Amino acid sequence: MDVAISGGKIARVAASIPASAAGKVVGVDGLYVTPGLIDIHAHLYIRGNPKELERGENNVQADAFSFRSGVTTMSIILNLGQSMDTVIRMSTVNPAKEIKCPQLGNLDVGSEADVAILRVDRGRYGFLDSAGARNEGTQAIVCEMTIRKGAVVWDLNGRASQDWKSFRYQKKAWTH
Repeated sequence: MDVAISGGKIARVAASIPASAAGKVVGVDGLYVTPGLIDIHAHLYIRGNPKELERGENNVQADAFSFRSGVTTMSIILNLGQSMDTVIRMSTVNPAKEIKCPQLGNLDVGSEADVAILRVDRGRYGFLDSAGARNEGTQAIVCEMTIRKGAVVWDLNGRASQDWKSFRYQKKAWTH
């Protein structure tokens, strides 16, 4: 499935959108292109003194953390025998309905372009719950990329970046 984004919104969803019709193409063949994930089971906390809440350096940056590790619950559910389609539905459209935000959890044309690009790795994995108990599995969901309002905000492997061989580096003068 191809998803076209323009002006921070979903512009088109189709089985194949010609690359010539795009300003930029990000190759995600073989990956899952899903609506942005909604985690309604998140544990956020404040580091240090709670009275310092207004000082951002003491707070967990939830988005920065969840982009790289926020799919643990999804991986556990996948390893319990649910299909990837079910796991995605449980993390997108279902919570959007639950929190009464129908504009989230979908890739409908005209919707805000919140997109998650996921892959499923196979191997031996251990997933810890909040009490420290381990659940073993053979599949781990990895977030390759997150797009928020049409902008790439997490790109694990630089898929949206230009290849270094063709990148036009700016020459910088060294100063003392």
